[in-house]
Amino acid sequence: MKILAFAGSNSTTSINHTLLEIVKADNPDLDIDILDIRNLQAPIYSIDIEQTNGAPEVLKDLVSKISEYDALILALPEHNGLPSAFFKNIIDWCSRINNKFLGEKQTLLLSTSPGSKGGANNLEKLEPLFKYWGAEIVGKYSVPFFNDAVNTETSTISEEHKLALRELLSDLKVLN
Repeated sequence: MKILAFAGSNSTTSINHTLLEIVKADNPDLDIDILDIRNLQAPIYSIDIEQTNGAPEVLKDLVSKISEYDALILALPEHNGLPSAFFKNIIDWCSRINNKFLGEKQTLLLSTSPGSKGGANNLEKLEPLFKYWGAEIVGKYSVPFFNDAVNTETSTISEEHKLALRELLSDLKVLN
């Protein structure tokens, strides 16, 4: 099973991207490719831009890349209880390219934050919407108090979260 992972953040210091790197390192038996989309440049979605210029090639490439994988892991930051504007813009463009751009892929939703909810509010809001874009959500997990749960110097996560994430990933493998 080939798994594509990316974070819905454009921050150079994205803790959600860091979470994905830890997940990959802790699960060397899985074929996980992390796609770094932090430098992805696309105009804010507008019907006028779409009609005049079409969809940005970089997002057409992203939709194509997603189609090459069997499953997805998305680590989604929470900004004021909602997805980041960066990720929302990606969804807007990709869903215009192909409404089911997630291709009926088994999808795990992750999130982390320095706060007590770990981005869980955002995941609760997004989970029901993902079916419209063709995702089969097979699990979600948030890591609260990122700075306590993760040692960034050693790129390790607490044993509690490591085990929970492993279990979630094993559920994904079973479904394939």
